[in-house]
Amino acid sequence: MQHEFSDRFENFDDADVKATVERFEGMLKSRETVFFDEETFEQISEYYILAGQWDMAMKACSMGLEQYPYSLDLLLDQASGLTTEIGLTTPHRFR
Repeated sequence: MQHEFSDRFENFDDADVKATVERFEGMLKSRETVFFDEETFEQISEYYILAGQWDMAMKACSMGLEQYPYSLDLLLDQASGLTTEIGLTTPHRFR
């Protein structure tokens, strides 16, 4: 089963997503709290996952899960990022 990230972007154009990501990055730089709804955190994390920016994706997931701890999509994004990161940096041996 493959998680289709692009499905969530169909209601947003690139300018909207980039503007939201810029707001998120500005919030991180200024250390101010900016409200994002659950879907917006999901879109931000998926933007970074698609861009291969795992650290930023994990920040977005963590911050989103602080406000929305039962968000299945954020949990799936976080798990996807963590397994990809582990898979890239740690060899695993299965018996």
